[in-house]
Amino acid sequence: MAKSLANVYTITGLTNLVVGGTIMTATAVAGAALPQGYAQAAFGSSSIFGKLTDQNRRDTERVIKTFRKQLEKNWSSWSDMPHVRDDGQRASILKSFDDVIPKIRLDSAEMVDERLDPDRMADLMLRKAETAMPNAFGAHVTRDTDVALARRFLWDISRQAFAHLAQNDDFINEIVPALWRDLLGQVERIETAVTTSAQAQAEKLARIEALLLEAVADGPKIDQAHQSGITDDALIALARRVAADVSTVDQAMVELERSVDLAIHVQSEAAQAGAPAAVLQAADQSAQGAYAAAASTIEEALAEAEAAHRTQMEALLQAGAEQDLLNRDPVSAAGKLFRLHDLKAGGAAPFDDLSQLWLSWFATGRDSGALLDLAVAETLADQLANRAVTPIEKGTALNYLGIIHHTRGEREAGLKRLTLAMAAFEEALIYWTRDSAPDHWAKAQMNLANSTHALAQRDRGNDRIGRAIDAYEAALSVRTQEADPQAWAATQMNLATALRTLADRHDEAALQASLSAVEAALTVRTQDASPPLWALTILNRALSQADLAKLKDDPALLDGVLADMDAALNVWTAETAAYYRATTLMHKGSVLRHRSRLTGDPALLDASRASLAEAMALFAQDSTPVDRLTAEGQDALTELLMASVLGEPDKLPAARARLDQICEDLAEAGHMGNAQLLEQEAQAMAS
Repeated sequence: MAKSLANVYTITGLTNLVVGGTIMTATAVAGAALPQGYAQAAFGSSSIFGKLTDQNRRDTERVIKTFRKQLEKNWSSWSDMPHVRDDGQRASILKSFDDVIPKIRLDSAEMVDERLDPDRMADLMLRKAETAMPNAFGAHVTRDTDVALARRFLWDISRQAFAHLAQNDDFINEIVPALWRDLLGQVERIETAVTTSAQAQAEKLARIEALLLEAVADGPKIDQAHQSGITDDALIALARRVAADVSTVDQAMVELERSVDLAIHVQSEAAQAGAPAAVLQAADQSAQGAYAAAASTIEEALAEAEAAHRTQMEALLQAGAEQDLLNRDPVSAAGKLFRLHDLKAGGAAPFDDLSQLWLSWFATGRDSGALLDLAVAETLADQLANRAVTPIEKGTALNYLGIIHHTRGEREAGLKRLTLAMAAFEEALIYWTRDSAPDHWAKAQMNLANSTHALAQRDRGNDRIGRAIDAYEAALSVRTQEADPQAWAATQMNLATALRTLADRHDEAALQASLSAVEAALTVRTQDASPPLWALTILNRALSQADLAKLKDDPALLDGVLADMDAALNVWTAETAAYYRATTLMHKGSVLRHRSRLTGDPALLDASRASLAEAMALFAQDSTPVDRLTAEGQDALTELLMASVLGEPDKLPAARARLDQICEDLAEAGHMGNAQLLEQEAQAMAS
C-alpha cells in the first residue's frame, strides 16, 4: 500500500465513493467488461443500479472507469509526502487512507450538492472519513500527530483528484448528464443545480439544463412555456419535483410534460380578466419556479376567503333566525340556530354546546312568558334528540322536551301539554336507568312526578296524584339527604305538595305526612343557609297547616299559618320576588277569610281583601293568566262573604256573577281543578 493503490479494497472503495453502492468484486474493478445485468446483480435490486435504466447504467460505469484511471495516473505524485520523514508514520497514514476509502460512501445527490467543487468535495470526503473512522480521522483527536497527518493527506489527495477531473471537459460531459439522469430516475433528490466556477462552469450548467429540457419535453412545448412567461428555472424546478415522485425516467418524462401543461394553464388562467389578486401573484411566483411560495399564497387567500365566507354565513344565519321569529316560524328559526352553531364549531357542534343553546332559549321563554321562545326551545329539543348518540344524550334531549311541554302546559289550556310532558319523561327513563345513571334517573322521576301532579290538579278523580307520589318517593330512594341534601330537600317539598293535593282537605293522614315532608326539608333549607328557599318551604308548611285547620275547623291552628306567611313575606319583597310575594299574599287573603268565618271577626275580611288586592296588583306585573284568575276568584269569595256578613244582600248577585265568570274562564283555560276548588269554597260559605 505504501507504493500503490492497486488493490481490491482501495479501488473498490473509490468505486463506492462515486456511486454509493456496496463493495464489488476484484474482477469488476480491475477493468474487465461487465456482462449485461452484472452490476445490477452485484449491487442488489434495491441499490442505485436497481433503479437505473440501461443508459443510466452505462453512464455510471464510464464515470467509475474515468475516476479510477485519474487516480492511478497521478498516484505516484499525489501519494508523495515530503513533509513526512518517518517511514513508519508515512506507512501509518497510507494504512489509514487504505482502510477508510472502502467505508466512504457518496452518492450522486451529494456530489451535486457540492457542485463538484474540489475544495468542497475534499471537505465532504473528510467528513465522511470522520464518521467512518472517528479514531483515525476524528477532529476531536487532532492533537495526535498521526491523525492530523492522515486528515491532511486524505483532504489533499481528494482535492487534487476532483480538481483534475473538474478541469477535464470529457469527464464533465460524461458525469454531469449521468448525474442528472441518475437523479431524474429518483436515485436521490435534487437539491441544487450542478454548477462549476467562473464562466466555463456557467456554460457547463447551461449545457446541463439544455440536456435536461431536451430529454423531458420537445421544443414546441418549451417554447410555449417560455411564451407564457415561465422561466427555465421554473422548468428545472418542475423536473426536480417530478424526480422526487417517480422511479423511472420514462415516467418522469410523462409527469413533467403534464406539469408543464399545467404550468402553462396556470399562466393562461391568470391572464383572464377579473382574476383574483392572489391568483395573479401565485402565477407570477409559479412562473419564476417559486412553487412553494405560490402554493402558500393561494392557501393564505383561501383562508381569508373561507373566513370571510364564514363571517358572512354567520351573519346571514343570525339575521335569518331573527326574521323567522318575526315571521312566527320557530321551527325554521331553530334550524338556522343549529346550523349557526355547527358553522362556528367547524362541523357538528358538540352536544353540550347545543344544550347550552337550548337552555338559553328555554330560560328566556320561561322568564319572559313568551311562547315564541318556548316554541324555539321545543324545536331545539327535538333536534337535540335527533343529534343525540349516547344514552345520556338521548335521555337529556327527552328531559329537555318534557320540561318544555310542562312549562307550556302550565300556561296553556287543556291537558295535552302536560300529557306530552309525562310521556317525554317516561321515555327519558328508558335511557336514564337507575343502574347506569342514578342521578339522571332521579331527576327524570322528579320531573315525571311534577308533570303528573300538575295534571292531577287539573283533572281530579283518577290515580294520577298517587302516581306522582310514587315517582317522588322513587326519586328519594336515590336523592338521599347524605348524598345530595339540597336535591333531597327539594324532592321532599314537592312530595309535601303532592300529599296536600292528595288530602284534598279531607285526609288528615295525608296532611300530616305532608307536614312531615316539609319539616324534613327544613332540616336542610334553613333560614341562615338560604332565606329564599327557607321562605318557600315555610310557605308550603303554612298551606298544609291551613288545610289541616280547615279540616278540623280550628282557628288556633291558623295563627301559626299566618306567622309563617308573614315570615315569608319579610323575605320576598315586591322588588326582588314579586311572584312569590303575590302567591303568599293570595294564600294569606284566603286564610284571613277562613279565620273570619271561624271567629266571626268581620275586620279580618277587610284585611283579606287588602292582601288580595296587593296580590292581584303584583300578578298583573308578572304571572300567568291562571294566577291572576285564581287571585281574582279568591277576592270574589271574600266579596261574597262580606256581603253576607255585613247584611248587604243586594251585593250578592254581582259578587256571585263575578265568581261564576272567573270559574268559567279558569275552566276554559284548562284549569278545571282551580275552578272546582273556588266553587267548593263558595258552597261551604253558603252552608
